Amino acid sequence: MYDKVIFTPLKQPQDLDPTTILRTAWLDQNVFPNAPYFELLWTSRNSEGPPEHCHDFDEYLGYIGSDPNNPLDLGCDFEIHVGGEVIKTDKSCIIFIPAGVKHCPYYIRNMMRPIIGFTGSCSVDYQRKYEDGTYRKY
Repeated sequence: MYDKVIFTPLKQPQDLDPTTILRTAWLDQNVFPNAPYFELLWTSRNSEGPPEHCHDFDEYLGYIGSDPNNPLDLGCDFEIHVGGEVIKTDKSCIIFIPAGVKHCPYYIRNMMRPIIGFTGSCSVDYQRKYEDGTYRKY
């Protein structure tokens, strides 16, 4: 029974440099019927997220530090653009992005140790909507 609910990492087309960002889990309807979108990332170097886009669904983004003595310390400087504003933090966090709100790029700078990142939504089909009105899976 459990072989149908336990998933190993799935390489995505946007996984260009696994030495910087390693996708450790991905779930959506393409992996399991009607499953909501969720991904888990291990980031070990300064990096930059995708270009500005939005979704037709609510999304959450989370970033967690890896210091076992202080997991609230993100161990880097994190910056993300959301709805025309710049959000900066160096603390573990969850960011809620309502449907239709433009967000990204994000920047991870001054990394002292790896961080765990995750994103997800209740949507079963992950797609990005770009400024030109096109939708793309990644």
